[in-house]
Amino acid sequence: MVKKVVSLLVGFGLVAAGVVGITLSLADRDKKAALKEIEMAREANRAILAEEQKRIDEKRQEVENLAKNVDTEKQRLEAEHRRQEEHLRYKAAVIEEQKKAALERKKDAAGNETKARAEAAKKENRKAVALAEKNKAQKKMYASGSGSGRTVNSEASSLNRPADAINSIGRKAGKEAARLFEPVEYYNRETRELLRAEPYDRDRGWVRVRIRIWRDERLVKDTLVGFSRSDLGDLRGSRV
Repeated sequence: MVKKVVSLLVGFGLVAAGVVGITLSLADRDKKAALKEIEMAREANRAILAEEQKRIDEKRQEVENLAKNVDTEKQRLEAEHRRQEEHLRYKAAVIEEQKKAALERKKDAAGNETKARAEAAKKENRKAVALAEKNKAQKKMYASGSGSGRTVNSEASSLNRPADAINSIGRKAGKEAARLFEPVEYYNRETRELLRAEPYDRDRGWVRVRIRIWRDERLVKDTLVGFSRSDLGDLRGSRV
């Protein structure tokens, strides 16, 4: 009886041990499966995190490139702005130099014109003085009828008459100069007035004569007068 009980107890003990072993084995398998799932979940999470980090890195790199491009564009714009400012300053300086040069040329032109006028006046005065001296030296020769031109003293006293009389004598001298095509002079010894008519040019029956009047060796009148065939009368035998 006791042996049977012991046998039963041993049997139950082995059954219990088997059940415990099976239970432990199942629990260990579940544990391993759970651990495996957890590891797989971790791997999946790590892959997701790595992918997300990659996208974040790419975005960061893109932002950095954009920032670099912005800096480059900013530097380019600043350089362009400086270049334009330098160009504007250069153009302003050139315009200022041109203005100064134009003013200098204007001053030089005005000075040259004044000098030219002064020189022309001096030259004209020298010519008038030389002509007066020449007339003085040739008065006797003109009075005796010699010389290339004609100096008429018989009407010289008329030079101190009113302006219309002087104009009349000038026209008369001009006609004679045009008809002879050589200089004609009237000289007044008392007033030292000299009227000289010189042929200037001729064309198609017209003759232009330059009539000048000096008073005290100073030119007081200088004009051109034209004479036609009708003014000069019969020109046959003349040099026109």
